[in-house]
Amino acid sequence: MMAFMVLLIGLMGWQAAWGQTFSRTEMAKRVGEQLRQVLQENHPSLAAGSVFVRHTLNLPDGSVNLVLDATEVDDRPGRQNIPVTVVLNGSPYAVVDATVMFRKKLLVATLNRSVKKGEMISGTDLSWQEKQVTRGGYDFVRDFRQVVGKAAQRPLRANIPLRAQWFNDPLAIERGERVRVIVKSGGLTIRTIGVAVKDGRVGDAITIRNPESHRRYLATVIAPGQVKVEGL
Repeated sequence: MMAFMVLLIGLMGWQAAWGQTFSRTEMAKRVGEQLRQVLQENHPSLAAGSVFVRHTLNLPDGSVNLVLDATEVDDRPGRQNIPVTVVLNGSPYAVVDATVMFRKKLLVATLNRSVKKGEMISGTDLSWQEKQVTRGGYDFVRDFRQVVGKAAQRPLRANIPLRAQWFNDPLAIERGERVRVIVKSGGLTIRTIGVAVKDGRVGDAITIRNPESHRRYLATVIAPGQVKVEGL
């Protein structure tokens, strides 16, 4: 009988201690509402997408509020974990993590037309568009000079945010091409013809083959169809 009474008192105490349930769905909703205000005041280029809180909280009876620290929000797109303080009856009670997917408005370069792999990009091919991006770490093109005069490394569609790594300098020499070879040795300069063994861009060191002796040597690409050798 005594054991039963102790158990009953324990259950009554538990019910008194945990008088309300704060569901993770409700917490996520209220975090989202607070985030909109925080972003409007501190990060106007950011927008909060999905908000996820992992656990439901069992709380004592009382007034519950959430406090979100604006300094914990980074000005970048992508997933961020934001600590949120649960305040019960005016006092901090617990801290929970809210996982938020942020979108960010960026002014990025886009193509006015689709291009094929290897096509050269000119200034008239480009325009600025404001886009919302959901992932950080991308090297988006923020200056036309990053891509004008360069070649697309892959087929690209119009109106998508461009990334700098999708472009490189155009080929100055293609494999199998006959090229002009400038040989400098001391004060002597010799000009001859060679065959490129591989593709090359200006500044690349590529292998050249002598079409008569078939001897191979390294040369530096200095211009389209032209290489230089120091002291052959």
